[in-house]
Formats: sequence, C-alpha cells, structure tokens
Amino acid sequence: MSAQETTPLLQDRQGLPLHVRTIQVDDYVPITVQVCRSAWPWPDPRALVFVRGAILAYLTALGPILVRNKVAENGVANQTPWSILFDFSTISNILQWLWHLVSFPSSSCFYSSLLYAAAHVFNFINTTMYWAVLVPQGYGNFPAGGGADGTFSHGWLQPFSIVNMYGVTSLIAYTEIMFLNTIKHQHAISSHLLSTMFLLAGYLGWAAIGHTMTGHYPLFWMDPKETGSSVLVAAYASGFVIMGPAAFAALYGLTSMREKLAIYVGRGDGYSRIHDSDDEHDPSHGPGNQLGSRA
Repeated sequence: MSAQETTPLLQDRQGLPLHVRTIQVDDYVPITVQVCRSAWPWPDPRALVFVRGAILAYLTALGPILVRNKVAENGVANQTPWSILFDFSTISNILQWLWHLVSFPSSSCFYSSLLYAAAHVFNFINTTMYWAVLVPQGYGNFPAGGGADGTFSHGWLQPFSIVNMYGVTSLIAYTEIMFLNTIKHQHAISSHLLSTMFLLAGYLGWAAIGHTMTGHYPLFWMDPKETGSSVLVAAYASGFVIMGPAAFAALYGLTSMREKLAIYVGRGDGYSRIHDSDDEHDPSHGPGNQLGSRA
C-alpha cells in the first residue's frame, strides 16, 4: 500500500494526525479582518476605509457638541456637569465611538466581538428607551411645542443633539451591520448574551455610584420618588437588563438577513465565520464549538 494511501487525511504541520475534533484554523478569518471588507461586492477596500474614517471623524466631532448640550441641560436642571459621565446615552455613544476607533487592531477575537455586540446593543437600547419610555413619560428634554417653531424655539443645539444621539447614531449602527463588514452572526451566543446583560447590570451599578456622587439619577425610573415605589424601580431595572437579549436578537437578525441577502447578490464565497470566542477551537470544548468556516 502506498504512502499516500496510509497517510492520515488530516495532519498538522509536523505530519502528525489531528485529533478527530480539532480543526486547522490557519486560513480562518478573524473578526479583526472581517471589519475591513464589506459583505457586498461594490464597496472596494479603499472606499470602505474612507467611509469608516468619515464616520469616526463625524462621531469625534459630534462628541463636544453633545457634551455642550448636556452641560446646558444640566445647568437648567441645576445638576452638576459631572452627571454626564453617568448618563446612559453617554455610555452608549462612547461604546459606538470606541468600536469605530478600534475596529482594526485587537489581540482578542472574543473581546472584539463582544465590543461589537455591546456597542450595537447599547445603541439600540438607548434609542428605543428614549422614544418608547422617556419621551412618552415627559422626560428626555424633548423640545415641546407644536410644529417646527416650537421645536426650534430654543435654538438648534438641543434638536440637533437629540436627533443625533437618538437617531443618527442608530442609523450609523444599522449601516455598520448591513454594509461595512462581513462579520457573521455570533456563534458563542450564550457568552455574548450573558456578557451583554452583565454590562447592562454594571451600568446600573455605575448609575448608583453617579447618584451617590452627584445626587442625581441618570434616568427617572431609577428614582423611587419619581416612580412612586422601590418595587417599580426594581421592575424598571429588570426590564432594562432584559432589553439586552432583545437588542442582541435584533443585531443577530439583521446580521443573518445581511448574510442571506449578500449571498443572494453574489458575495457568498467571500464570507467566513469569525472567531467570536478564544476557546472555539480548543478540542476540550467539543465539536459544538468548532464554529469557523474557511475563507
């Protein structure tokens, strides 16, 4: 029998047979590479870099404007400017800006994937909570008055900030998911869900620290005096954390939709699954964690 017929089908670089549950990952494409290319055939890499740079520049320039608006709002409400640090919209915008800043360099695929998920989950929650909870309850500093005259009666800064903080940033997030990368849907779903919920619970702790330091609650439903009881505060807090899986489901669904549409358009061969966990290819974690596909 020839050597070819007796050589194991799967070998590592030293010619030793691979474990039955081990997969070679040399040609797998990590998330840090997939952010550099679009799922669609038309944006070339140079155009994609330009778009990412433009978004980063816009978010960077937008930051001081939003801070200025928050400082003005806090001054009207007799609150210290430091309370901005504990505002959920501030955390959400920082996460989005941070993702666009560090999209390329990273040493950990799981943490890059988690940052990607958290940036979008926080962004979706921030927008949903503002328009579905804060504004209907009379909070959020939404300009009152009928028509454009009422909306812009106090100048351009407040409407501009609200539209960007609770609208444009979500549009940017949608554009990122649908057009600016080939990142596939997360496969370490439980790790991402638990980590995202942990971050949201961590924000509640951060908000509590903010109340201790500034005497102000970042959100009205955190204040028992505003809600009427501590039970309602606990209910709101539980709903806030539960919004994490719902927002993650939206991210997962949009990503899956983009995958199918892009493959239909003709970019199917350009897709590769990401390493969304550093332990995906550890044989001890079983075949269920071998989640990559070849580029």
